[in-house]
Amino acid sequence: EQITPTDPASARAVTEIEKFYKATGLRDIRHEQIVVNTEIGCAGTIDCSGLMVTNNLVIVDYKTIVLAKYRKPYDKWLYQLGGYELLLSGGRYVCITDVWYSIVIDRFSGEIKVEQWTKEDMKRGIEGFGCLLEFWKVDKGYRPEEWVKGEKDEKDEPREV
Repeated sequence: EQITPTDPASARAVTEIEKFYKATGLRDIRHEQIVVNTEIGCAGTIDCSGLMVTNNLVIVDYKTIVLAKYRKPYDKWLYQLGGYELLLSGGRYVCITDVWYSIVIDRFSGEIKVEQWTKEDMKRGIEGFGCLLEFWKVDKGYRPEEWVKGEKDEKDEPREV
């Protein structure tokens, strides 16, 4: 059952997003899909995924900002989508999704702006996320392969390198 928001900005955003879905033919929509990959030691929640009428797999990420200050998509948005690709591909640095969108929602009016990422963008996003993840693992002493094998420290703390 669909709930209609009472806040005018939220209601506008929902209406505009639904129009976008219809215009692109997005179907089989899943919201808040949790993806986990224990081998790379990472998890995330995809805001929206689905199929287009062409059977292309789509990932949509929502961003709420002040549109008056917005100029272009941030690289960190691309890295987040790249992280989902890395998770979905089983840790391989390949694109398995066909189409990627960031839907930018104005927090005051509910107006939306749709940004579509290219495959070249996404390759950069996957690489960027992979580098950030590896840096984070080194910085925190995080070794997910040890957790998967059951070799985790008893104190639940990173080991000294």
